[in-house]
Amino acid sequence: MSWDVSVVDKEGKTIETNHSREEGGTYQLGGTNKATLNVTYNYRKHFDFRQLHGMSINHAHLVLCSTIQTLSDKIDDDYWKSTEGNVKKTLTTLAEFAEYAMMNKPECTFEVN
Repeated sequence: MSWDVSVVDKEGKTIETNHSREEGGTYQLGGTNKATLNVTYNYRKHFDFRQLHGMSINHAHLVLCSTIQTLSDKIDDDYWKSTEGNVKKTLTTLAEFAEYAMMNKPECTFEVN
């Protein structure tokens, strides 16, 4: 089970960033520019991703950055393990999405399904 966390514009469409990535629980082979990330429920003990739903980009960026500062840098090779480092990596990606949106589409919000 997982969450799909995306940055969406006023029309509810997932925005595209300026670079492609392959990461998350499930992802598009070859990468995608869409500001969306599939996150395992296993990470919920470190961060409740649902709290981002409907949050403005500016507010979400503050929440993400303050949480990132509290977590360990140690990433486990097993994506599915609920370690602080794995969660930090995921939150860093979401913060990068927020930063891109703040500079290019500041009216965006996060959507979590």
